[in-house]
Amino acid sequence: MMKRFFYFSLLFVTLLVCPVWAQTTQTTPDLTNASLDLLNQVYTLLKDNIVEPVEDESIWNSYKEACFSYLKEQKLSASALEKEPFIGELQQKISHLYKKAVEFYPQLACDQTFTETLAQAILEAAQDDYTFFISAKEYADFTDSLSGDYSSGVGIMLWPRRDKNGRSHFIIADLAPHSPAWKAGLKSGDELKAIEGKSLESLSPSECARMLKGANGTTVEIGYLTRLARLGPEPTLKTVKLTRGPVHYPSVTERVLSLPDGGGNIGLLRVDMFGESTNIEAERALRKLEEANCQGYILDLRDNPGGYTNAARDLCSKFMPVNSLVASLRDRCDKKEEEIFTYRNFHPLKPTVVLINNKTASAAEITAGALRANRHILLVGETSFGKNSSQRIFNFNFPPGKTSACKITFSHYKTPDNKDLGKIGLKPDYEVKMEPLKRHRYSSDRQLQKAIEVLKEVLSPKKDNK
Repeated sequence: MMKRFFYFSLLFVTLLVCPVWAQTTQTTPDLTNASLDLLNQVYTLLKDNIVEPVEDESIWNSYKEACFSYLKEQKLSASALEKEPFIGELQQKISHLYKKAVEFYPQLACDQTFTETLAQAILEAAQDDYTFFISAKEYADFTDSLSGDYSSGVGIMLWPRRDKNGRSHFIIADLAPHSPAWKAGLKSGDELKAIEGKSLESLSPSECARMLKGANGTTVEIGYLTRLARLGPEPTLKTVKLTRGPVHYPSVTERVLSLPDGGGNIGLLRVDMFGESTNIEAERALRKLEEANCQGYILDLRDNPGGYTNAARDLCSKFMPVNSLVASLRDRCDKKEEEIFTYRNFHPLKPTVVLINNKTASAAEITAGALRANRHILLVGETSFGKNSSQRIFNFNFPPGKTSACKITFSHYKTPDNKDLGKIGLKPDYEVKMEPLKRHRYSSDRQLQKAIEVLKEVLSPKKDNK
């Protein structure tokens, strides 16, 4: 299951923000009324919005199982509840089961996690990987991930993997500019080996992230190997103390690539996610590339998990003529619910090649598919992930005074040439396989080198005609 694959907008394990931890039971004021209201809202929203209708029986079975399992995990007997007859409409049964559980075990009325578990169970009945509950504890991280601003962190994006002996390895895939780790001189390709003197070999990605996270102004000691050292015969461990602080990870970065033999410049525009700041960041980056007299562009959408559909439309509007179809959204009856078009373009249309891989998904696939369908732009890399759905976010006042939410798949989308990418993805015109980490090292990035080669071929006829 790829549950919450798109929960945060950066792939690998992004340590600009802490991943979701399991929330422990807390002593809180009585939440009975707020819990009943939340559970009813979640049920209603699911029934009214999910693109693939869910039977009430499936919701009830998922809800009951989650309730009984939670009780057993808390070492509370579920036998009395299992024998209890529940009759009436499903919303009545949902409320009745919760009330009975609280009646038998009054401490559950103060248990926020119990309510959140039941809310998640209602949504899980949809059997949709992108429909899920977002607790109040998770909500801030969720919204931060789409804005690019993080209240606390060290600015490291990790690529976690395990070797054949089961040992964990945490390679630095990228760094947030001007972050604590960036200022300390850590680089892409370095490997974290220890945090506060503790080896990371037996840790999971979430455990590693938990050790790095902390309050602003606090320090964390990191032991690491440089990329060259870890490849050598006798690697020497380095240590550095990082002071945690606010981090901004830009969703768009640009680079001017000079072609050999006076061949001019081409612009590399890398988009890591489609968030709140993507439009303005892409606008600034594209203007810089235009000022550098770039003859064409390489749009790098690799490892981009998507984000806001409107942000995809914004980016497409910079690379496509006005009123070009970006995507069509289909509702639960497979009817067109909405068509998304580009708006006015202030940039000259130049030859472009798009880089994709198996982690290019959602809004990133919308962008790549639209560029291919409207301008016959060539794709280089690997077949994309294949996510064909869009989600809506609904906020709740739960627990009272705090914000939680749920994310529900409300439509499927098709590309302008009427292709459904679900579980199929976009197949590149030029397939080039590559280890993901090498994307962050220009000299060993075979996919980028192929994209440059393809773009040069696209540009060459224009030179011959002059």
